[in-house]
Amino acid sequence: MEAQYDGSMSLEKMVMLMLIQGPDENSRTYYPVISPNVKLLNITLRENVCYVNFDSAFIDEAPAVKDYIALYSVVNTLTSLPEVDQVQILVNGSSDIVFRDNYSLAEKYAGDLSYLEGEEE
Repeated sequence: MEAQYDGSMSLEKMVMLMLIQGPDENSRTYYPVISPNVKLLNITLRENVCYVNFDSAFIDEAPAVKDYIALYSVVNTLTSLPEVDQVQILVNGSSDIVFRDNYSLAEKYAGDLSYLEGEEE
């Protein structure tokens, strides 16, 4: 998927909106990793940490993908941008949540592509 960046919104917001939008509905190769019903409530960048605030659909309507795929799709997308070193995900403004029983959203996450190595599924 390609997009023109015109500077009317932050680059962080644009890439998150594209990730939420997911792949072209006719794609047979790619599938959504975040529900298209997720609303991006706010996104801010402070001291190289990107804070992403989603509504509860991020938790409640997660597609059937492995938990690390959903989490790191957000983290790796944002940390691929030059100004972002870490990402903290919030849901309705709260970080006091454990995503899919495995990942505390109270933590800040750095990019990690290691899970792609040796992926057999």
